Amino acid sequence: MSDENRGIDFESPIANLQRYFIAADKMRICFDNTVARPDIAKRLEELDSMDEKSGAALLLALYMHDCGVFQFYWWSVLYVVIEGYEELKLHDEKIDALLQSPHVDALKRLRHATFHFQNQFFSRKMYPFLAAKDSVSWIGFAH
Repeated sequence: MSDENRGIDFESPIANLQRYFIAADKMRICFDNTVARPDIAKRLEELDSMDEKSGAALLLALYMHDCGVFQFYWWSVLYVVIEGYEELKLHDEKIDALLQSPHVDALKRLRHATFHFQNQFFSRKMYPFLAAKDSVSWIGFAH
């Protein structure tokens, strides 16, 4: 099928940015579907009643599972969308306000830790985003 028949301008930077958003969205959907599975949801509920060591072991196991892979890939590709938004000098009042957050820089470091080899399983580059009090709600709004 030719490009004209698809109605997509493959030379458009906006179409290219959309490609990254679609990838991030697919990872978000995979993550949401994974954590909604009864076996994973049950394990996540158990976290509240676990001691710190057991909870850390469970989180480590979950991060090695599909939910961790999908979560880090979703978040990392979403940073690429932010990067493209800024590089293309796009503007939207709500998005621009979200991008004033220090979470953007922390997400950039998490993205580097996800897509560049690190000597530690949980690179220190990941900590600022993972430890930030409202980073999960922020990423939901940013998406």
